Amino acid sequence: MPLVRIGWITISVISVVVIVEIIFEIYFEKNYDHRKTFEEYGYTTKDYNTLLTEIEDPIVLWWSELVPERSEATKCGDVSCFFTHNRKFKGHPLQKAIIFYGSHMSVLDVPLPRDRDHTIWALFHEESPKNFLPIVYEKTLSMFDLTATFSRHSHLPLTLQYLENAEALQTMNYFIPFEEKDMLSAQVTAPVLYIQSSCDVPSDRDMYVKQLMKYIKIDSYGECLNNKRLPEDIRDPATNFMSDKFLHFIARYKFIIAFENAICDDYITEKLWRSLIVGSIPIYYGSPTIMDWLPNNKSAILVTDFASAQSLATHLYKVIEDRSAYNSYLDHKLGSKTKISNVRLLNALKQRHWKVDEYSAGPYHIELFECQVCQAVHNKLATRKNNFPQKKVSQDHFRCENPVSSVDRRKKSDNGWSTEWQIAKCESLALSALVESKSENYTKNST
Repeated sequence: MPLVRIGWITISVISVVVIVEIIFEIYFEKNYDHRKTFEEYGYTTKDYNTLLTEIEDPIVLWWSELVPERSEATKCGDVSCFFTHNRKFKGHPLQKAIIFYGSHMSVLDVPLPRDRDHTIWALFHEESPKNFLPIVYEKTLSMFDLTATFSRHSHLPLTLQYLENAEALQTMNYFIPFEEKDMLSAQVTAPVLYIQSSCDVPSDRDMYVKQLMKYIKIDSYGECLNNKRLPEDIRDPATNFMSDKFLHFIARYKFIIAFENAICDDYITEKLWRSLIVGSIPIYYGSPTIMDWLPNNKSAILVTDFASAQSLATHLYKVIEDRSAYNSYLDHKLGSKTKISNVRLLNALKQRHWKVDEYSAGPYHIELFECQVCQAVHNKLATRKNNFPQKKVSQDHFRCENPVSSVDRRKKSDNGWSTEWQIAKCESLALSALVESKSENYTKNST
């Protein structure tokens, strides 16, 4: 009982802190000179007053400067919308939708009051929840009408945003056979590679890697648990981590650790695909739904299949020494007939109508989502119904696990993220209450 009482007291204190923070922000916002803020935006498009006389299409307002300003409407099939991040357009008679970028969201910067009958709210969030934790709660998700997230249940699923096509998994451009990797042991001092520079994350990945290092050699090139330095010409992660030089470099390793920064259904990043592309075996920790997306049933070694880091290391040693066992994970490269057996993966890649890089055909995912929102606006205007879209936004659109210890998943993590999750729950409840009550606007950049 004492522990339960302490827990409730802690949650209550957190709730009070969050609510007080919001109240103070609202108070100071009443005296905020929003006109000055708009003058500091420095738009590079047409003058606002000029645009007011020219715009005839529905206005879709980005509540973020993720995308550049445009001076004319965007064509989306047989309809058009004017997209802008100029917040002066909020409340304009033609403003019919707002798109939020999850990583730029804040509970203290939401365009209230929320008019659900006349304005569509859309969420674009391809990242993990660590940049805006309230998004993991259904109270927050339910504020939106349309989503583009990593979840297969989203209106625009971005699950495969880091995989160009099925051919990338089958390419032999970077592949090094088992025997040659043995011969490279003089250059590669360890059988396992780890490259990570974001260390404090909800998945607690460094703690597990640190445990694994006790039982098997791991070359760690990133800032996290670093014990080796990358060559100078591939050191910049912003430009080199999918370059040919980098891919050839990591292909020398038999195993590559691919741990996501959060544990969410369908959240799969380049860490996994990069390992599969070069023909190394990924040691994976992340999406609980990963088996739905691997090229074959045996394409990765899953951390969750082993009772401990020591038992995983024992398995790795067996695979290291056995050519047949090692190659059994590489059917997407070495399979005699069907290299990729996962029909779900193949169909999702085939049915995807957006490109992942400048060399592919079609629009980018952001452009396609903009047009989905635009079409939704026009459909809503045409039918004059307030229940569009039919597909309700639920927890399935962004389902993430509470942080636990990566070493012992029965315990909470000790890195502070469990507390952050609880704080985010309070923020989600407070934000939801403000939105549902149709409270006055308290954002920094709105008129």
